Amino acid sequence: MTQTKTELRKHYRALRAQMTQEDCLKASLTICETIKRLPAYQDAEVIAVYHPLNREVDLRSLAESTKRIVYPRLVDKTAKTMEFATLATSFVPGVFGLMEPDGAAVDKETIDLILVPGLAFDKEGRRIGYGAGYYDLYLNDYRGVIVGVAYEPQIAPTIPADPWDVPMHWIVTDQRVLKIR
Repeated sequence: MTQTKTELRKHYRALRAQMTQEDCLKASLTICETIKRLPAYQDAEVIAVYHPLNREVDLRSLAESTKRIVYPRLVDKTAKTMEFATLATSFVPGVFGLMEPDGAAVDKETIDLILVPGLAFDKEGRRIGYGAGYYDLYLNDYRGVIVGVAYEPQIAPTIPADPWDVPMHWIVTDQRVLKIR
């Protein structure tokens, strides 16, 4: 029987919550090192990451690179729109209490690579996020490379897809790299 997205969210959120902080940190560092070896990362000048929440993969070690790093900022809660912006001096609490950058917004066309968080991914590149739809709306007309990042236990056998869901090009876990498209 196929699980609904709501059931899958609950399952994979609980699974991730069982991981220790130490396990998350170790796996995050492995994921970051793997990302650095991807041709899409090596060729990119501007890379979009995120500030980790609730034991998400922590990509902050990528900020130490020579790449220009940008972070998401929610623009309109009703329209579910977001943008990516630079970090001028610090992160500030934004919509939903998420930590957001305080710098200038960047044009979508300048972002070469977006690293996307998720509660679960499948081998077809489908993703389950928290359900608000911000990333899918943003990625709908994005022309660069999209990489989903997750811990290995977050790879699901299958995830139901809706017409607006945007599949990943790659998925990177602490144990493997999946090239999707």
